[in-house]
This record gives sequence, structure tokens and C-alpha cells, in this order.
Amino acid sequence: LPSVAGRCAIKPRSAGHLYVMSISLWVLLFGVDCAFTYWVLRLNGSHWLEGWRALLVIDWLFAYRWTAEQIELYVLLCWLGHIVWFFAGLFSPTLRFYS
Repeated sequence: LPSVAGRCAIKPRSAGHLYVMSISLWVLLFGVDCAFTYWVLRLNGSHWLEGWRALLVIDWLFAYRWTAEQIELYVLLCWLGHIVWFFAGLFSPTLRFYS
């Protein structure tokens, strides 16, 4: 019987002791990141995150004291960095690794 894992679109490839994500998984994770960014910036998710929720989601020691505008700025700056990393990972598979 053929292996089910062999037909999976999200199959990791080994690069030494690290695994390289497939492009489909890379794009899927970036899409989730973009959806989160859209929610925070456009759908007032930053107002929901204010307070103790920011500590859980953003994972900063002082994030619970941030205002909605500060949360939006942080998410926007992170997303800009994620855009650069996403396009770099599209063209260089070694940047899509995990262990």
C-alpha cells in the first residue's frame, strides 16, 4: 500500500538535522499571520487585546500596559519584518527550517 504521508502536500524535507517546510506550509503560515495582522489593525483586535490579553498573545512582559495604538504599531512592525522573511524564505529554502 502506498504511504499516506507520501501524498501529503505539507511534507517536511530533511536538511541535515533540521527540517525544511514546504512552500505550501510556508504560505499557509504567512496567510495566518496576515489574517491576525488584519484583525488587529482593521477589525479593532487591538482594543480586544488591551490589558492582560496582550500579555498572553504578544508575549511581552510589559505588553499588558500598552494602549491599542501601541499594540497596532508593534504588530505592524512585526508584520513588515515577516514580509521580508516570507519573501526571503520563498527563494531560499534553508530559511524555512525548523528543528
